[in-house]
Amino acid sequence: MNELVNFRKTIDEIDEKIVEYIKERLEICKAVAEYKSQNNIPMMQPGRVQEVLNKRRELADKLSINPNLVENIYKLIVEEACILEDEIIDGLKK
Repeated sequence: MNELVNFRKTIDEIDEKIVEYIKERLEICKAVAEYKSQNNIPMMQPGRVQEVLNKRRELADKLSINPNLVENIYKLIVEEACILEDEIIDGLKK
């Protein structure tokens, strides 16, 4: 049973790092939104979104992780980033 506790502790530590990295990524997305707003660049960049999804799928496949899982996770992350960008860009226009 002690080994299971250790596994769970390690998983919890990894999960904390994942959430911290998501926060860090979203902070950079906020800076991107400000840059786009200041330089009159449209928020949505469909080519970039697809590029990110393709690269993450390729990496997942290379690492023997289900590419669909990774793509779904990144779709959620990108969706949240787009919401943040919209909020920031709309707020800066007012």
